[in-house]
Amino acid sequence: MDPTVSIVIPTKNSAKDFRRALDSIRGQTFGDYELIVVDNHSTDDTAAIAAEYGATVIVAGPERSAQMNRAIAVARGRWLYRMDSDFVIDPTLVEECVGICTSGYDAVATSVRAADGGTFWHAVKRFERDLYHGDELIVGARFVDLQMLRDIGGFDEELVAGEDYDLHNRLLARGARIGYCKAVELHLGEADGLADVWTKNVYYGRTILRYYRKNKGRATAQLNPIRGAYLRNWRSFVAHPVLGLGLVAYTTVKYAAAACGAALSLADKRA
Repeated sequence: MDPTVSIVIPTKNSAKDFRRALDSIRGQTFGDYELIVVDNHSTDDTAAIAAEYGATVIVAGPERSAQMNRAIAVARGRWLYRMDSDFVIDPTLVEECVGICTSGYDAVATSVRAADGGTFWHAVKRFERDLYHGDELIVGARFVDLQMLRDIGGFDEELVAGEDYDLHNRLLARGARIGYCKAVELHLGEADGLADVWTKNVYYGRTILRYYRKNKGRATAQLNPIRGAYLRNWRSFVAHPVLGLGLVAYTTVKYAAAACGAALSLADKRA
């Protein structure tokens, strides 16, 4: 008998936090799922850890969108849940998402929080993510009806960033009903410093123009550095001025790096 849910995790050298992520899956109150790990040729113990937890392991790349599409092609569940390898999920998350979908929704968007501890920049990222709680713009559906996911063509393999927003926007354009769950995904892998933020976002910026062209109006709002969530939660900036200033610095580096990545991409195409 086919499982109700296919939990899919794209990985690449993810061994550091992977057991914590997989333990949180084992701890789910809903047990009728299959676990598919699509590993991008890791050189650490990622694939071995996945096998240890009983996952179906597929080796594929070159990026997350292509990895997800490989899993979408073989998944057997009625719904598919994409989970990152450095997430720890609340025990009731899968059960809550199934309940939302069986009540008439096609997909569920989840809330992501940054883990406690670590560097000052981890605290800044936690501050930022908390500002987005309940925001229906800065969110991506992660738990989706598998047939609908196939019908819209899965993930855009030409995007290395924003692929989750892009999928969410295409679901909305199709008329999908998207619910929102209370259970939380805790992100363990926030950047340790601004150098990490710069490096990652130069890379992500290389496909950001494609994302913008595809998504137009929503992309303008989703990519705007001055987000509505900041204005709605201005009291949080007053209450935590150091974190607020840290967020300004973090955002400045992030957007400058993405712009640099976009410029490099344009230069490559003209060469």
